[in-house]
Order: sequence, then structure tokens, then C-alpha cells
Amino acid sequence: MEESEKVWIATVAIAKSLTYEQLKYSDYLNGKESFIDDVWEFVKECKEIGTDDFFEKYGHYKLYAM
Repeated sequence: MEESEKVWIATVAIAKSLTYEQLKYSDYLNGKESFIDDVWEFVKECKEIGTDDFFEKYGHYKLYAM
């Protein structure tokens, strides 16, 4: 899974207030559950630095609208 997809899924998780477990077993990671820790690192980063800074940092990727 490429970083761009991980970032997009992380923004979906943030926007929908998904927990780690909800995200792991969601359609977004269906068949790709092994990437949950990588994706969750982006979720944590977004929560730490805030959505504005996160969107600025990763704005070159497709992001889920919040």
C-alpha cells in the first residue's frame, strides 16, 4: 500500500471518528488489515498536529474532506 492511500484512509478515519478496531475491520482496509498500524500512525499524527497542519503537510495527496 502506498503512502498516499494510507494518508487518505487516515483522513477518512479522522472524519468519521473511527476507532482503531473499527478502521481495522472496515471496508477501507478489507484485505489489507496488515497495514492498520501504518495507517494509524497517520491518524495519530493528524490528532497531534491538528487537521490544518496535517492537510498542509500532506496536501499533495488526495485527502478525505472533513
